[in-house]
Amino acid sequence: VAHNDAKDPWLAIGGRVYAVKDYMSTHPGGAEVLQRSAGKPDSTVDFQQIGHGKNAREVMKKYCVGKVKEAHLMNDEELAGKGGEGSKWLIFLILGVVMAYFYMTKMKNKAVA
Repeated sequence: VAHNDAKDPWLAIGGRVYAVKDYMSTHPGGAEVLQRSAGKPDSTVDFQQIGHGKNAREVMKKYCVGKVKEAHLMNDEELAGKGGEGSKWLIFLILGVVMAYFYMTKMKNKAVA
């Protein structure tokens, strides 16, 4: 990927190459975000850390212009990475901690009575 200027920026994400020139003006994070990742050998981690959801992964499909030679092509689940739907695990962790707190409080109150 050599397209690292504002005239024709390309991004390599999940083994695919995206030409994002026509998306820069409407990207929710601004054109600067795309420009910073343009031309990098792999911007997958940048994409995942933002926590892009399913809608973002759908939108990007229309800008795909090819694939990175000999790269693993990631599916939607892999692209979700640590952000997006993957962050649902945090909710379960918090819920578990809250439930454990209430359980321990109840058991302590029973022991005192």
